[in-house]
Amino acid sequence: MKTMILFFSLFALAADVPPGMVLIPAGEYHYKLPFEDNGIVKINAFYMDKYEVTIADFETFVKATGYKTDAELKGFSMRLQDTIRDVTWRCTPYGTTRPRDEYNRPVVHVSFRDAKAYAAWCGKRLPTEEEWMYVASRKAPRKASERAWYRDNARNANGLLDVQPVGTKAPNEWGVYDLFGNTGEMTTVNLTHHRDWSINKGYCFWDYEEDVSGDEPVTGRFVSGDSTYTSYRNGFRCVKDLK
Repeated sequence: MKTMILFFSLFALAADVPPGMVLIPAGEYHYKLPFEDNGIVKINAFYMDKYEVTIADFETFVKATGYKTDAELKGFSMRLQDTIRDVTWRCTPYGTTRPRDEYNRPVVHVSFRDAKAYAAWCGKRLPTEEEWMYVASRKAPRKASERAWYRDNARNANGLLDVQPVGTKAPNEWGVYDLFGNTGEMTTVNLTHHRDWSINKGYCFWDYEEDVSGDEPVTGRFVSGDSTYTSYRNGFRCVKDLK
């Protein structure tokens, strides 16, 4: 009887998955970083976006709300050590305006604050680092070239490194795409005194094959204490709690 109840409960949850998301089942995860072992953590079931948020997605948000990103308010974003002036969420990593037929690529030049605003508007939130690692640790095609965009395969028609259309590499076993490479994805910190800190996960199109191979893209992290920081490589996806 308990087995039947569990089956029908999971079936009901799966049938209620929001559009563009997948159901991530509850489980346990060994939350271990290169120099930090947090032991086994319990992960509640939740929904996660299949894809990184695209320029088209973000445009819908901006049109509905009139929102101004931090890059627009400050007048610049960053690419490595270079300041890119007059850049917006419509731009490529280099600061040039993206043609509309490429709006199926991840949005960049957005901050942690921007990402949270978008997520709240959607009735979602950003994933915690533990949740993101839990999903990213699931099996995916072994070859990096089959599941990730990185320095050796992420070039545009002009030969420049660039983010690529979402969902064009193989997903992991839960149906989530582009966890490794393409953009580094912003996640939240479970620390009360560091609520404005973001942790960037998964590496990006600018990184090397060895960065997006093995366990490195799951455990590797870039921590930012500036919630308004924007760059050529930062993107995000959202999650949603079960009702």
